[in-house]
Amino acid sequence: MVGNLKFSQQNLLIIIIPLTFHVVSSCVMLMALAGVEQQFQQETHLRTMVASINGLLNQLIAACSSEFVYEETHASEDRMLFRDNYEECLKTSRDLRNKLTTDSTTDNNMTEVLDLVDNINNALIRCQGALDTGNIADTVSSVKEFRPLIARSKQVSAKTIREMEDEQQEAQRLEQRGRLFVVLLVFGGGLLNFTITIFLVVSLSRSNNARLEALAANINALSRESDLAEELEGDDEFAELDRILHQVHDTLGEARRREKAMVDNASEVICSINPRLRFSQVNGAALRVFMMEKSMLLGRPVVSIILPEDQEYTVSELTRAAKTQGSSSFESRIIRPDGSIRDIQWNVASLEGEQTMFCVAHDISDRKEAERLKQEVIAMVSHDLRAPLTSLELTLNILSAGGLGDLTEKGKDRVSKAESSVSRLVSIINDLIDAERFESGAINLDLEMTSMEQLINDSVALIESSAHSKNIRIQTQSNNLQVYCDGQRIARVLTNLLSNAVKFSHPNSVIQVTSESTPAGIATSVIDTGRGIPEAKLHSVFDRWKQVEKADEKEKGGSGLGLAICKSLIEAHGGAMSVQSKEGVGSIFTFVLPHHIAPAAKSRT
Repeated sequence: MVGNLKFSQQNLLIIIIPLTFHVVSSCVMLMALAGVEQQFQQETHLRTMVASINGLLNQLIAACSSEFVYEETHASEDRMLFRDNYEECLKTSRDLRNKLTTDSTTDNNMTEVLDLVDNINNALIRCQGALDTGNIADTVSSVKEFRPLIARSKQVSAKTIREMEDEQQEAQRLEQRGRLFVVLLVFGGGLLNFTITIFLVVSLSRSNNARLEALAANINALSRESDLAEELEGDDEFAELDRILHQVHDTLGEARRREKAMVDNASEVICSINPRLRFSQVNGAALRVFMMEKSMLLGRPVVSIILPEDQEYTVSELTRAAKTQGSSSFESRIIRPDGSIRDIQWNVASLEGEQTMFCVAHDISDRKEAERLKQEVIAMVSHDLRAPLTSLELTLNILSAGGLGDLTEKGKDRVSKAESSVSRLVSIINDLIDAERFESGAINLDLEMTSMEQLINDSVALIESSAHSKNIRIQTQSNNLQVYCDGQRIARVLTNLLSNAVKFSHPNSVIQVTSESTPAGIATSVIDTGRGIPEAKLHSVFDRWKQVEKADEKEKGGSGLGLAICKSLIEAHGGAMSVQSKEGVGSIFTFVLPHHIAPAAKSRT
């Protein structure tokens, strides 16, 4: 139970027990010293009493001697000496009696001394009466009473000295016993105190070590994801840490169960690959994608399911991913047990310090098939439709020009409408082909230093007739900036943006084209005050085949590919394109190109 105490309680226990022994031993030592001090005071008292009795005895003897001298000489000076000695004896006797009666240390042994002093006092008082009457006979008679008192004083003094010597010997024995007791108390108590302290420290250390080992075992079990031992009992820090450890174990176990459920029920194949490029773990999606059970894949080389033509490439990519300690993505084909071939995108992650690679395999066969069909459609449109339509457009141009004879007004009208429809269809086909080519990255840019002001002016000149028909003014404000770009491609972007601005602007309005240098690059904006774009459609304005309104295709024309093409061209230059718009107020289309030179600014309207 002691080992279950908290560290603060254990430290307090180690301090309190030795301190208690120290206090008790100190009290006992003080009591022993008090006894020695009392014995010393008693001895001192006895010495004082003996000295007082001896002093009184000497004064009595001196008084008697002076009385004998006075009897022989009857001289006045001898009488005065006798009186002085008598008065001194009386004073000493009274002082001694007062001391004996008032001293609290006086014991039964002093009764005889007190009786002697009383007798001496009475004799002195009678002698004082005789002196006062001047009767020499009475005085001599009174003085003679002192002789037995002097003898008795000698006896009492000798007896007191013997008693004092006996008590002094007893005191010495008590002192020796006291010293021995103090020595035993100091050394024995210190040894016992030390023993108890060592016992407590060793006991607490063993208990704490045992609990620490149990806690370390649970920590190791947690790291191995195995079961923990039972919780430690008690309220100390080890028990608290162990309870927290069990809570963490339960939380991690629940998280692992959820993670396992998510992995097992994931639609994509999630697996791990060991350094020998073999499957070490795989989820249940392998049955659907690879058509193989988990048990069939574990320990199997990855290349065993790869199409032979892609095996070398797959091994190379996996080896590179393992060496780079990062993430990578590549595509290869697998062959399933039924002989079918599927396209797989492998997303591989190799963490630093981990030898196992983690991989997610996506079945992209459907996407690949869709891309293949799309390419076939594009190829069909490009070769099987564009060529006949171009030929038809040329024939209609010849008819409209009268190259095959004059047409009636009705015929000219029909040919003109057919020519417009064919031209629009050819334009849509060209836009579609361009959009596919730009999206796939097959763009060859002819990059050179070009004046942005010149590109703006050339683009404005191309749509001035359309703007003039709606009485729309185009204002330009640009710096004489040089950009490193493909001038024809950027001009196409500007022309498309200006054309859209003219289409959706109100008559008698103003369109602004600005260009300026910013920290991000050279920003060019086309600003109109047209109908604007609803906020809900701003996010899809650059998507393919998107028109703001369904009626725009018939009323305004266009294929819905222009803005998508513009965005692809700007991104191919390493730039970015954005739009700001508010319905009923207008729109601002802005593209930013990396800038190189920013000379002085000028404006033009």
